[in-house]
Amino acid sequence: MTRLAERRSTQPVVAAPAPRASGDSDSAEFIAIALLLQTWDAIAPWLIEDLFYSEIPRRAFLNLARAAEIEQGSLLNNALASADPEVRELLERAAVADIDIDPPSVAFSLIAVGVRRTLSQRTGIVDPAEILEDRSARLELEKLDDPKTGFVTAESLLRWLGIRGTTTRG
Repeated sequence: MTRLAERRSTQPVVAAPAPRASGDSDSAEFIAIALLLQTWDAIAPWLIEDLFYSEIPRRAFLNLARAAEIEQGSLLNNALASADPEVRELLERAAVADIDIDPPSVAFSLIAVGVRRTLSQRTGIVDPAEILEDRSARLELEKLDDPKTGFVTAESLLRWLGIRGTTTRG
């Protein structure tokens, strides 16, 4: 009340905190990049370019894939050496991120999102064989969370997505 009197106003002013930008640091794509830096062998076999929808994480993934082929130096240093400023910033944040999650679960989540996104873009398909393959992918999505079939299903969906993704990307 005293502040209202000091401002000589009867209307209280509520200063809402600035909304936190929900950027890539909260996304599965960012987590996948962080896991690549921390536990490459646990997640790398489950990732392909088509799983990264956002531009900067996609470029970071490609940068890390190239850096992994260099035999000398650390993965992070090799990736940072050839990164553009946006990718460099993402890699620096990912390198220090405290991620405690099962790597395959992150990859499987990205696979599911990538398959759903690709299926949603394939609405004008008229070839019966492709329609059946798309239907099969939809049905396989339901098996992705099953501990008994998840890994085999993920491999199958990655193959499906790899074929479709290259044809649906602009």
